[in-house]
Amino acid sequence: MNNSEKLFLLINSLSKSEKRYFKLFAAKSGVREAKHSVTLFSAIEKQISRRSKKRHLYNEGEIIKRVKGTIAANQLAAVKIYLYNLILKSLHLFHREVSEELKEQLHHIKILYDKNLHDQSYELILKGKKNAKKFNLDELLLEFLNWEKSMVHTIELPEKSKIDLLQGILSEEKEIVARMGRVRLYRNLGFQLLTAPYKSDAIRKKATQSILKKLNPNTIHIAKKRAEGFNEQ
Repeated sequence: MNNSEKLFLLINSLSKSEKRYFKLFAAKSGVREAKHSVTLFSAIEKQISRRSKKRHLYNEGEIIKRVKGTIAANQLAAVKIYLYNLILKSLHLFHREVSEELKEQLHHIKILYDKNLHDQSYELILKGKKNAKKFNLDELLLEFLNWEKSMVHTIELPEKSKIDLLQGILSEEKEIVARMGRVRLYRNLGFQLLTAPYKSDAIRKKATQSILKKLNPNTIHIAKKRAEGFNEQ
């Protein structure tokens, strides 16, 4: 796979939030290379939007026309490499910031809870849950749910409503744990398929048949319908 295809697929994989963060991140740098990178990024993004249902359709000629007057043809290869690395750097910072922000919120929840400021603590729990779901951070989401369980007794609700709320939290926890288990299963099956070619014919055939039984069409269809986040998909 050449640099153009790698860059095309990387940009195609970005979420709206990641794209927005990248553009802000690149704009802050203020260097000419970053400005050229944003120009190329936008050109590829437009190409992707026109071909959203297809893959591996990077069109070099079309990109050259789009960036003409800003990026010289003999500079394009270097700008691609710079853009690819800049995107990876922005993704690293974006996801680190999101994760650190949620961990900080968990600490704030504890501080407020210890000070008996339960209403304020509960507000942060709901906010943290929403963001953890948005960014598919299941492990952190479980921590917010654990805090929510601890807070149920502090909420001013009829007893029946508290029970319903607690059951909803437990049900959500159960689904998250199941989802995390499915992600591990899919990854392990993938690794098993990757190692199959290195085994003897008899062992490879037996191992492959075992994996394919777990990945029969019905199982795959159900898995696709149930897949809720990027990792599981």
